[in-house]
Amino acid sequence: MPDPLQRLTIEDILFEIRQAEREKREADLSNKLLPEISISGRTFNTNLNFSGSTIQGAIYFNNCIINGDIKFNDCLIYTTIYINECELNNFFGQNIKVREVINFLASKIKQDINLTKALVKGFVGLNRTEIKGSVILDNIQIKDILTKSGTVRGDLYIRNANVAGNISLKDAYIEGLGSFEDSVIQKDLDLTRARFSEIVDLSRLALNGQAITQDLVCKNLLAHLN
Repeated sequence: MPDPLQRLTIEDILFEIRQAEREKREADLSNKLLPEISISGRTFNTNLNFSGSTIQGAIYFNNCIINGDIKFNDCLIYTTIYINECELNNFFGQNIKVREVINFLASKIKQDINLTKALVKGFVGLNRTEIKGSVILDNIQIKDILTKSGTVRGDLYIRNANVAGNISLKDAYIEGLGSFEDSVIQKDLDLTRARFSEIVDLSRLALNGQAITQDLVCKNLLAHLN
């Protein structure tokens, strides 16, 4: 049997981050069993590496500045990731499993968001985000989830966002809709072999590159581009 994950408290997490800042290294919170994390109004001057960890609750970062990357590769998140009005370099979530939603709201990402092969039950939202790099959602799966208050649709929302690079959804599976309304994408929107059960709405999308729709599957494509 594999060794059980080491359990940390929120105090342990903050202590490791402070130590990492002093020692000018990455905060190593990887391969741990962690509680719900709720942090507001803080500045962190290091990378935060949670890769391979299990978080027994939600992750909330509100109005934080992270002068580094956040890494959630291969994590299991029991409920929600919510990143509101934050600044950070990169967000890495390859192979992440999130039992409810991922929601970035009005945050500034200095480089990329990478959710390649992520599995999310509930919607993924990047509304009002500013992303200086690219959004990589290749092979992502976004599925409906039944909660106590009803069904949360497996939708993708990228509304009123500004993306300086590409948005890539190659081979993605979205059980709901894809909404890109009123956003700006400076390079390409790649929907190659993406499958949506509902509509894909590109209304008022300002796209400076190409919309690549080879083998795209969806109920209807609304494409009133600016």
